[in-house]
Amino acid sequence: MKILDVTPRSYRTTECIVCGNKLAGRRDKKYCSLSCKNAYHSRRRLEQMPVVATVDRLLHRNREILVELWEEAASRKFIVPRSRLQRKGFKFRHFTSTYVNKAGKLYHYVYDFSWMAFSSGDILVVKRQ
Repeated sequence: MKILDVTPRSYRTTECIVCGNKLAGRRDKKYCSLSCKNAYHSRRRLEQMPVVATVDRLLHRNREILVELWEEAASRKFIVPRSRLQRKGFKFRHFTSTYVNKAGKLYHYVYDFSWMAFSSGDILVVKRQ
């Protein structure tokens, strides 16, 4: 009687991409343990953190400026001169998303605030409800 090998072809032995230990199991297996998997992803996060942290700081600072102006205006919508935002350090190139309304006006979002530039140099700021 012949004994059949029931191990699927998609299974093979490889090496862990973190520590190099031999792996047995699925073809797409990359780590020998949960600690190696966590170490790999922690290292990747640390490598990306400086870029992400810089952009995140800029976005939060932009929102802080808009909150400060919104509290002064005490209104959901208000208009502020572009120069005032620039003096406070607002970075117009950093925003979380954009939206084009039915009239074709482009709004830039910074989390729960949006702003739209007028040709006169004024900026309309709207707080999302």
